[in-house]
Amino acid sequence: MRTAVAMLAVFLGLSEVQAGSPQIPFHFFVTSAERIVEARVGALETRWQGQLLVTDVALQPQKNLKGAGMEPFIVTIPGGTIGETTLHVSKVPVFRVGEDVVLFLRQNAWCPVLGWERGKLTVVDGKVAELNGLALELLEADIAQELKGK
Repeated sequence: MRTAVAMLAVFLGLSEVQAGSPQIPFHFFVTSAERIVEARVGALETRWQGQLLVTDVALQPQKNLKGAGMEPFIVTIPGGTIGETTLHVSKVPVFRVGEDVVLFLRQNAWCPVLGWERGKLTVVDGKVAELNGLALELLEADIAQELKGK
């Protein structure tokens, strides 16, 4: 499990200071997230919200690692494309219909994914792509262990 924590630490930015922001430890993501959920992306819909483009990401929970609820839900993130107008917001996570993800979520009107792009992990064939193919089971075990230590 130490390997999983070390790989996640590198992904979350422990090995380097982000421009203008402090390093963020793994336990911060686990303990600060209100919900950690494995989900499948069902649909993406971009719309205008005032003068900004936002994208609604429809998600179907597969498993809760923290928090509860198995009802489909929507996460709204800044950015998207309508016609020839595109708003790209740096560091916002990118979603694709049909992909499986692990999300660290919080209540935040601007971007509910904790840590922005770092709070979204992509799962392919039971492995976490951003963590060099780490088995999802190892990530789940590390999250459970971190929650026990809370």
